[in-house]
Amino acid sequence: MASTSAKPLNVHPSIWRRSLSVWQRVLLLCVVLLLAGWSWWGGEAGAVRSEAEFIPAEAVCEAALRQVFDAWVAGAAAGPVAGTAPVVHVTDSIRVKQRPLLAWEILGRVPGNAPGCYAVRLQLDQPREERRERYVVIGIDPLWVFRHEDYDLLMHWEHPMEPVSAESRPAVSGEQQR
Repeated sequence: MASTSAKPLNVHPSIWRRSLSVWQRVLLLCVVLLLAGWSWWGGEAGAVRSEAEFIPAEAVCEAALRQVFDAWVAGAAAGPVAGTAPVVHVTDSIRVKQRPLLAWEILGRVPGNAPGCYAVRLQLDQPREERRERYVVIGIDPLWVFRHEDYDLLMHWEHPMEPVSAESRPAVSGEQQR
C-alpha cells in the first residue's frame, strides 16, 4: 500500500488564522458588525425625522376631520375609520360614551399644544348639546385624529381614573386586621 503525502485539511492553518492574531480577528469582526449595524439602523431607514414631517397639510387635515365626523354621524365608534386611505384613526373619549353626533362644522385652525389643531362645533344628542371642541391631526399613514384633551392626556401619559368604591377595593393587609 502506497503512502500518500497529502495531509488532512485541519493540519494546515488557513490564511485567516496565519495572517491575523486572535485580537485582530475579534477587532475586525467588531468593525464589520458595527458597520453593518450602522448601515441598517443609522442609514436612510434609521434617519432622524423632524416633527414637521408628521404634520399633514391643511387640506389633508380637513379631509381627515370630514371623514371622522361623517363616520360619527353614521354611527361608527372611535377607532379606525372604515374605507379611508391613508387610514384615519380617531381617539375621542366623547365617542367612547356612544353619544350620537347630529351635525358638525370645522371652524378652522386654532392654537393648541400641537401644530395641526382645529376647532370644531359639534351638535350632540342624548342629551342634546352643542359643544366646541379642538381636534389634533397628526401622522402620515395612518393619520391620527385626537380630541385635544385626549391628546394632552396622551402626551403626559395620563388618563382619567375611575373612582373606586370601598367595597370593590381589595383589602390591604392592615385593613384585614381591623
